[in-house]
Amino acid sequence: MEGIRHGAAGYLLKPFNVNELTTLIQQTMDKKRRLDFLRNCFRTLPELWGSEEESARAWDTVKARYASFSTNAQDDTAFQQGDMNLLPLLSDILEATDRHLLNHSSRVSFYATLMASRLNLTTPEQKSLALGAFLHDIGKTTLSSYRFSEDQVLPSGEASPCKEHVDRGARMIASLGLPIEVRQIVACHHERWDGQGYPHGFKGTDIPLLARIVAIAQTFDHLTADTPGRVVLPLEAAVRQISLQSHTQFDPRLLELFIQVVKDTPVSPPAMDIAPAA
Repeated sequence: MEGIRHGAAGYLLKPFNVNELTTLIQQTMDKKRRLDFLRNCFRTLPELWGSEEESARAWDTVKARYASFSTNAQDDTAFQQGDMNLLPLLSDILEATDRHLLNHSSRVSFYATLMASRLNLTTPEQKSLALGAFLHDIGKTTLSSYRFSEDQVLPSGEASPCKEHVDRGARMIASLGLPIEVRQIVACHHERWDGQGYPHGFKGTDIPLLARIVAIAQTFDHLTADTPGRVVLPLEAAVRQISLQSHTQFDPRLLELFIQVVKDTPVSPPAMDIAPAA
């Protein structure tokens, strides 16, 4: 599992047969083709990050070409419809940028989903929370030469600001036609309870609820995840650290609930690219 977390394609148990090996090789080659295709799109299609109209047209082109060779997409029509049918593409976009970014996104979605089970959220809200948490840093895929390991974690537990990723990510979500709640998460997960966040300086309950949840989840993961170049805090130390940000960085009610949830949860978050469930 440690090898997979760092990018291994999979593993075989001995004794294995040739068919298993052939299948794994084919899956690995298919994945490499998808990721190489997306990396080439990032380099050659600046329209992806252009105006909303330009971006929407460019992403339609990418979706169609991705679906034409992707084994993740059952057929072109199904792939083009519905939020969750975009997950293979969105997951590959994150991994094509940086696998550690994909892993972080999966864990944040895991923590946010735990919170959803304790709040009176509707089913659409729960789905938007899981998806928005998974995509909260999607704007970082638009930054040239981005590396997750180069994000510096501040004493508050936040990654060092790279403010343009918020706007770019929100515009990407709009271009892909995802729900407004998902766009709000991407746009507002760096807002602070005390109004000192960005990009809008929203304060208190003016910050969308789902974005307030993701703000806590992503900060907790930055403190606790075993990623290159980071000092990992044990659970109790991480809880003490984020507790200091109650009423300033975080919604105090949600923070109290989050701390209780992570203490009550006996399982570990996913270490690899596990996308949010539909």
